[in-house]
Amino acid sequence: MLDNIDEETIIKELNCNYNLSNGWNRNNGYKHLYTSHINEWILVVDCDEFFYHKDGVRNKLEQLQQEGISLPDTMGYNMVSKTFPKYKKGKFIFDEIKLGFYYKDQCKPTAFNSKMITNINLQPGCHWAKPEGNVVKGKEQDNDKLKILHFRFLGVEYVNKLAEFKFNDLSYINKKSGWGIHYEEHKNIKEDYFDMLLRDCKSVIE
Repeated sequence: MLDNIDEETIIKELNCNYNLSNGWNRNNGYKHLYTSHINEWILVVDCDEFFYHKDGVRNKLEQLQQEGISLPDTMGYNMVSKTFPKYKKGKFIFDEIKLGFYYKDQCKPTAFNSKMITNINLQPGCHWAKPEGNVVKGKEQDNDKLKILHFRFLGVEYVNKLAEFKFNDLSYINKKSGWGIHYEEHKNIKEDYFDMLLRDCKSVIE
């Protein structure tokens, strides 16, 4: 588990170099992922992100592998709820929160076949990459792509507190590069902001 907001800590902990032009190299930041213990696929997500497919993620990845796809397209969604979900034993968060809106920046290249992609080169925020190796991109229809569900808007109190924490925790590199500035915008959102978001939402869980 890595905290990609605090690059200085990552560099120290992994004893590696971070190049803002090339991203994480397979020989440093992600080198621990490329091992013989990894089955073909590597999925890179934040703690509040989930991969989802109506047929099951494992089944979809097996299909992609059979088709020779190494870098599938994804459909990204920001998930929305006016209240923070309560833990229910045996249930996943997407069993309770099913509404979300399409968000292009959430369509991340963060599922890849490590036996074919030799260097994913994820860029800041993982919103895009410079993959190397046998790069074969997916061509699925939108309704058959892997979905990345970002459970981002889970009530006013949660969003405000999380945004304030993340904004105050931004590293020097983030501040210098202008990354994460949206956290400041979300420190003081109101209930009517959720009403606006929900107007653009649809059920993304089948």
